[in-house]
Amino acid sequence: MIQPGGDSNHMTTLFRIVLWTLLIFGAGFWIGRSTVIREVKAEPEITVEAPDEPGRRELIRTTRRVMENYKDTLKLSGEQIEKLKPLFVRTGQEMAAIPKHSPLRLGALERFHREIDPILNEEQRKLSTEILKSASASQNQTDQQTGNQ
Repeated sequence: MIQPGGDSNHMTTLFRIVLWTLLIFGAGFWIGRSTVIREVKAEPEITVEAPDEPGRRELIRTTRRVMENYKDTLKLSGEQIEKLKPLFVRTGQEMAAIPKHSPLRLGALERFHREIDPILNEEQRKLSTEILKSASASQNQTDQQTGNQ
């Protein structure tokens, strides 16, 4: 404790330390808060609706996972995701109705890629083509293994 007539310099130094600490924490809180709010606004949550029927939850989970994969791989913007969401949902429902190793799945995927093409930029179209080539190669390999040609 400072005594009357004692060194007030110590109290001033202590006050400055407390003040700077509060300012630093306050600035950190403000910057962190504004960054989180900006990130939340920039990244809309991907939600998927599906009709009430058996397998609905799995369809929603699978469609959401596919959307996230495309979003990450193609670096889709929030606006693009909103435009593409109905196509993802419809294609997910189509794919759910087609047996897993059926060649019809590739046809549905090709149609999906034709439909999303106008919404993508040039770099995204190239990546989309690579995804489709990979799926086609995988289907061909499956056809060869199962004898479907």
